[in-house]
Amino acid sequence: MKPARVTDDGTVAAVVAKWKGDPTYAPGQVVNGKTICGAKKRKDQEPCGAPPINGATRCGRHGAKAPAVAQKAKERVIETNARGILGRIDPEAPREHPVETLLNLIRAKNAEVQWLRSKVQALEDEELVWGLASHREGLGPEGPIDVKEHRADQSVWWKLLREAENQLANWITMALKAGVEDRRVRLAESQGGAVAGAIRQILDGLNLTTEQAALIPVLVPQALRQLTGDAQ
Repeated sequence: MKPARVTDDGTVAAVVAKWKGDPTYAPGQVVNGKTICGAKKRKDQEPCGAPPINGATRCGRHGAKAPAVAQKAKERVIETNARGILGRIDPEAPREHPVETLLNLIRAKNAEVQWLRSKVQALEDEELVWGLASHREGLGPEGPIDVKEHRADQSVWWKLLREAENQLANWITMALKAGVEDRRVRLAESQGGAVAGAIRQILDGLNLTTEQAALIPVLVPQALRQLTGDAQ
């Protein structure tokens, strides 16, 4: 018998590994390149050659349609999908609880969006299209340097907000397509606003330069992921 072909994260593999019965009817068997159900058929006592239901080890005729089994299979599929999303948007994110990790990322990103939106709302109209483009400060050969360049361009805060909003929308869409319940996604999104006020208070007090502000999309999500991760 060939080894079972399982999902990359091993969720089905763990179930297959627990099988201690007759290997002839073991789940996860691969025949002619295809994974089969493998359960014993009543008619001829042969292993069932039907494909298992996605996320399960058996086909619908041999137990996979039972409510508890079907629900567990659905959860495995969602977890596998969530791991795939994490691999694309944050390869460093933990994979042990992929759905919760994904929801935490959505919370963090929405908090970032809320904070950036407050920065944009505080700008004067002309600052949206004309403002500080770069700021160099330090010590040069002739003494201290403090050079500010202004030009006609979209505000850095506006650009950061648009980028964060697009990321949030994409992550929410991916989570919903992965099968995560809509209510859980929307709850995570709304919870992000609860910490946006704290972020705003902290960062506003730092008087960040343009270059430092550009690090916000990296540093803020990292800090929020640590916060939400510790709360699990």
